Amino acid sequence: TNALIFNRNPPRLIGDEIQFLLASPHLLPNSQATVGNFHLEASSSMLRCIYGLPDLPLFAEISVVNDAGIEKIATKTFLEKKGVSYISVNNFSYSVPKIKIKLYQSKKRSTINCVKGKVKKSVTGVRPVCPSGYKKAS
Repeated sequence: TNALIFNRNPPRLIGDEIQFLLASPHLLPNSQATVGNFHLEASSSMLRCIYGLPDLPLFAEISVVNDAGIEKIATKTFLEKKGVSYISVNNFSYSVPKIKIKLYQSKKRSTINCVKGKVKKSVTGVRPVCPSGYKKAS
């Protein structure tokens, strides 16, 4: 994070949300608003353990709220790749924002059948898509 103040202790789990409290001056010396960023890389298996979720892909609901509980505008992304979850929150305004992360189990996996001429393939995933050149079989 680019916050001047943040808690280095493990994040707080309040209800079903992981919360990070950050703080920085709202304005820079040139009177422009301070723009915040926050990035977290965590073991997906650790996050599943905290939430008691099975070994399925995760889905994250991320919010940035001020001390009055009003959600702030921010760019938020979540990616899970090779056992690591990447959470990124950017372009929010400071004073004392709270980053809230709520993880869910992703939807069930489904399988579709794809064809390319006489070649058939089965594709399984949360949102399966046929490979390039293949069409979904009806």
